[in-house]
Amino acid sequence: MRKLIIFDLDGTLLCTHRHLYYAINRALASISLPPVAQETILHPAVL
Repeated sequence: MRKLIIFDLDGTLLCTHRHLYYAINRALASISLPPVAQETILHPAVL
C-alpha cells in the first residue's frame, strides 16, 4: 500500500506545468467558474 504523496508544483522533479494548468481549470469548471489563462497560472506576477 502506498503511503506517500509528493506534490511538485515548481517543476523540481518533473515538468508538470501542463497538467497543473489542466487540473486548476477542471477544478474551476466544477464550481462553475470560468477558466484561467495559461499565462496567469504558469507565469504569475512577481510581487
